Amino acid sequence: MAGPPPSAAPRPQAAGDEETPLDIRTYQQGLEAIRKGNREEGARLLQRVYTEFPNSTEAPAALLKVADLIYPVSAWDQIGSASPQAIKQATDLLARLAQKYRSSHEAPRALVKLGYLGLEPANTAADLDEACGRFATAAQVYPDSDAADDAYFGLGMCESLRALPGRAADDFSRLLDEHPASPL
Repeated sequence: MAGPPPSAAPRPQAAGDEETPLDIRTYQQGLEAIRKGNREEGARLLQRVYTEFPNSTEAPAALLKVADLIYPVSAWDQIGSASPQAIKQATDLLARLAQKYRSSHEAPRALVKLGYLGLEPANTAADLDEACGRFATAAQVYPDSDAADDAYFGLGMCESLRALPGRAADDFSRLLDEHPASPL
């Protein structure tokens, strides 16, 4: 028998399926460990993905997920909760993601999180201009991403912190005009 006809849908593959590439199996196993509450094992497996398989399609997602485990901030009002160690670790991972995987779906989210990290009070390298630059890059380079509304909001908040209300109003207007369905 020559296999399934070309029109047949590929069969779903389980995380342990030997036909699934090792990088994808490792990524799936990492997510499953996290889902089951074993964050350390999940993080270890996900780290294997981006260190042992840096060219994997799963590497950017694995980097972002590990950074999220270390620095779970996903909104402006959560800034201020990170330790210096978490800030350093997450910054290193997110910077790698944003630089090495620029065309990935995860790159804009990494830039937004780097913006948040740049505003963390416990961040000894905190820099308002750098944080604002991360938000601006995410908004300008990835205007259609799922992180664009966060980027525009972060940029507007940065301009407010810089005492530039006109620029802040422009950023908030772009958020409203370009992402009217956003909860922001």
